[in-house]
Amino acid sequence: MSIIDKILGWVMVALGVAHSVGTFALYKPLNRNAAWFFGSGVALVAVGMLNLVRARKSDAFTRGCSVIANSLALILTVAVLWSLGRNVMDSPQAIAVGVVIVLELIFSAGK
Repeated sequence: MSIIDKILGWVMVALGVAHSVGTFALYKPLNRNAAWFFGSGVALVAVGMLNLVRARKSDAFTRGCSVIANSLALILTVAVLWSLGRNVMDSPQAIAVGVVIVLELIFSAGK
């Protein structure tokens, strides 16, 4: 299971990088919404990196921080999905992020 945990961590990092880089394609000119969009990608990168650290060296503190970070990321993702309403299928990347976060939350809470 550890290899799946590490792969999911890297997937989360990649999704966060794509989200941040996508800011420059989606927002012209850059504005406050672009900053929040970019920051959400950076947060995904940070949570993904924390999951990678936990997957390699799992002490109680790291696991606890990982559970908290994944929980907060999940809350944010649920809020985004909720805000999309019926248009949720127009943003499959948000669903993919949610699935990865749920799986990483399970890994971080289960050890």
